[in-house]
Amino acid sequence: MCGCYIIPKKSKETTSESLALEPPPSADDIAQALLAKKKVARRRSNYYEVLLSDSEIEAVGFAPSHKSDVLEKVVPRSEFGAFVIARADLEPLIYEQLPVEIVSPVLRSGSIKWRGIFDKKIVSFNLQDEGFREQVSSQRVQFQNGTTLVCDFEVLQREDETGEIEITGYAVTKVHEIKTPTGGPGKKVEEQLSLHLHEQKSMRDSAQ
Repeated sequence: MCGCYIIPKKSKETTSESLALEPPPSADDIAQALLAKKKVARRRSNYYEVLLSDSEIEAVGFAPSHKSDVLEKVVPRSEFGAFVIARADLEPLIYEQLPVEIVSPVLRSGSIKWRGIFDKKIVSFNLQDEGFREQVSSQRVQFQNGTTLVCDFEVLQREDETGEIEITGYAVTKVHEIKTPTGGPGKKVEEQLSLHLHEQKSMRDSAQ
């Protein structure tokens, strides 16, 4: 049995119909779509910031091609500021009851930053818990190798010049507990701190 078959000839009268397509986007449509992306808007802002820094630039012009007869759009210097976007400080990342091993404590009052291990790397941070700072400066808290603070930890962040998120600093806002290596003097230090924290809580409750 033959497996051949006959393909019918196409009629000469058959015509193809074009599909109805949407009109292509205009240059303004493309520009607006791009500017909706934060990184593109940020780079445009950087461009105008540079223009503003040069007092001799009075205007800037844009054209879709280099032909002499193309209409150019001119932006005067007075409108440069409308395109500048201020860098936003973002909400900090907050970690509650986070263990942070102390690498370098600050044993006296001042604005010197502490150093500890966060996310497997050593970072410098501000210790903002005034009650704990006072305990440290009065030598009621001692530190040794491996001492860890259980604390509320903040990662401060903002947008950089390209629109990416960058970390600007770290802070400990509240110390809940201090842990030291078990055994020997470390256990004694841990008990002393727990006692001081309990005494402070009792005094606050009595005052209320």
